[in-house]
Amino acid sequence: MFQSSSRESTDNHHKPLKFTSLSKCSARNLLGKVDLLRIAASLKQDQKQKGKLGQFLTPAPVAELMVGMFGELNLPQISLLDAGAGVGSLLAAFVANLCQSQQRPANLDIVAYEIDPFLIGYLRQTLQLCVRECQIAGIYLNYEIRNTDFIEDAVRLLGPSLFDNPDNCRFTHAILNPPYLKINAHSKVRDLLRSIGLEASNLYTGFIAATVQLLESRGELVAISPRSFCNGPYFRDFRRMFLEMMALDQIHLFESRQEAFSDDEVLQETIIIHLTFHVMWKS
Repeated sequence: MFQSSSRESTDNHHKPLKFTSLSKCSARNLLGKVDLLRIAASLKQDQKQKGKLGQFLTPAPVAELMVGMFGELNLPQISLLDAGAGVGSLLAAFVANLCQSQQRPANLDIVAYEIDPFLIGYLRQTLQLCVRECQIAGIYLNYEIRNTDFIEDAVRLLGPSLFDNPDNCRFTHAILNPPYLKINAHSKVRDLLRSIGLEASNLYTGFIAATVQLLESRGELVAISPRSFCNGPYFRDFRRMFLEMMALDQIHLFESRQEAFSDDEVLQETIIIHLTFHVMWKS
C-alpha cells in the first residue's frame, strides 16, 4: 500500500504542469491578494468620507462575475477604462481573466480614475500586482492612475479637441462600479453632465453615460449599478440616451438586495449590465 502511494506521488512529481493550470493558480492568487487589500481599505476608511463619495468597494466574487460577461477579449490591443477604480478589484479581475485566456492581447492599456487619495496607495499596489501577472502571461501592461474627478475629465475629453489632442483616447472596454450619490439640481456636476447631453439626478447614471461616450465603436461596458434607472421620471432622459447609444446584451439580477455588497450592508437593489456602444450620441 505504501509503495503504490509512493510511486504515484513520484510519477505526479515528474509530470510537467500545464501553463494553463499555473496561470489559473496565479490568477486566483492575484484576486485573493487584491480582495485582502479591499477588506483592509474598507476597515480603515473614514465612513463619513465614504458616504460623501458614494463608495462601495467591489468584492472579488462580484468582480469575477462582471468580467465574465465581456464578449470580445481576443484582440491584439486592449484599452480598459475604470472610472471609479477604488482599490482596483475590477481591474484585477479583468487582468486575471485575460491572463487565463488562450488568446491574449500583446498589449493592455489601463486608465484608472480614483478621486479618494486614501485609496490611491491600495490601487497602486493592485496595479503593480497586475503588471507582474501580465509579465508571466506575456502581456505588456501600461497603466495610468488619474487622481481627478472623472466627470470633469470626461467632459474635457469629449470636447471638440478630442481628435486633436494626443492625450485623449477611446477605450475598447470599460468596467465600472460607479458612485451612488444624488446630484443637486444646481451643482457643478449637474451642469457638466448637461454639457454632454444628460440631465441626471444621480451620479451613477452620469458615470455610465460619460463612460459609454469614451468607448470605441463596438466597445464594451460592464457595470454594476442600482436598478432604479429602469423606471420613474427622474431617469427618463438617461433611459433615452441609454437606448439610443447602447445595445443591452446581458442583465444579471441578484436574488437578494444584500448579496452584492454584503460587507457594506447595502440594501439598494443592484444589477449588472453588459452593454455594447453602437452609435455616437447627439444631444
